[in-house]
Amino acid sequence: MKWKNSPPLQSYEAFFDAIELKLGDKLRAEGIKPQLFGYTWIEVASLEYVYFSISGAYKSTGEVKKALFYRLLRMAGIEEPRKFATDEDRDYLLEQYTSLKLRPGVKECFQKLRDAGFTISCLTTGNAEKVWGFFEQGDVDMPMENITSVSLKFWIISEWVHG
Repeated sequence: MKWKNSPPLQSYEAFFDAIELKLGDKLRAEGIKPQLFGYTWIEVASLEYVYFSISGAYKSTGEVKKALFYRLLRMAGIEEPRKFATDEDRDYLLEQYTSLKLRPGVKECFQKLRDAGFTISCLTTGNAEKVWGFFEQGDVDMPMENITSVSLKFWIISEWVHG
């Protein structure tokens, strides 16, 4: 059986819509697709989060995303990122990211799996309580004890490796 990288349970639609609202026209004028900028921001932040975590310099995913914003604009070709966008733009986008919703069909999928005898667990690089909130908001039963934040695991491994 060939395993594929599964998409997250939450939809990034609200985040992409926020980028469109705040910076869409400006990004397109520079030849940058807003959704691609958003997806790149998510992916690069995830990668850098892992690097920080295993190097012993733990930073939360929110801190990493915040710090990465202007650098990513620069890497996308924006000559003066701080003139192109403001801290208020960045903070609004980060706020919208924290209000993501579950993808359609998650509740039904989980129920089918449970009906077939499966126990559903969730791994996240984020905050377990925040992830639990996604499930609660989407009216999906997910016991808190079934959600594990691997960020804590990275921290424990880092502490063990780096003393």
